Amino acid sequence: MPENDDSMITISLLDPVRGHAVQSWEFDGSFAIRFGRAETNHVILGDSQVSRQHGELTRKDGAWSVTPLGRNGIAISGQPINGATPVGPETVLRLAASGPYLEFRIGRRLNTHAERLADQQRWAARDREEEQSRTDVTDVDFLNRRDPQKPAR
Repeated sequence: MPENDDSMITISLLDPVRGHAVQSWEFDGSFAIRFGRAETNHVILGDSQVSRQHGELTRKDGAWSVTPLGRNGIAISGQPINGATPVGPETVLRLAASGPYLEFRIGRRLNTHAERLADQQRWAARDREEEQSRTDVTDVDFLNRRDPQKPAR
């Protein structure tokens, strides 16, 4: 398959702990793919955090983008999106604040042992990045910080 061939894509529901695909949908030659809880979607998800019409992936001029349609939102790399947002060859979407993860992938997801190991490594890296970006209030010691206006005792 040529590298720039974006006509075959795979949408995968990911295991929230390991990042493995637990269910996948393949589309070839599609220009719009809707996902949500409603039976009218191309990708139907039974999670209560998912809106009936949660979002839509669209292809225009050879590039894919995702647009949130429901109230519960979509995040990419922990950042909520508001409108049509470009997606790369392997982009993980978080549906709602605590909803499921969907992976958008150009090409097929083979789900081989090697691919599952790569998923696990990517997932661990994602967890480390999220952990580093959080600031825990207990890490900041307000009680021992002296006021710059008062002299030290």
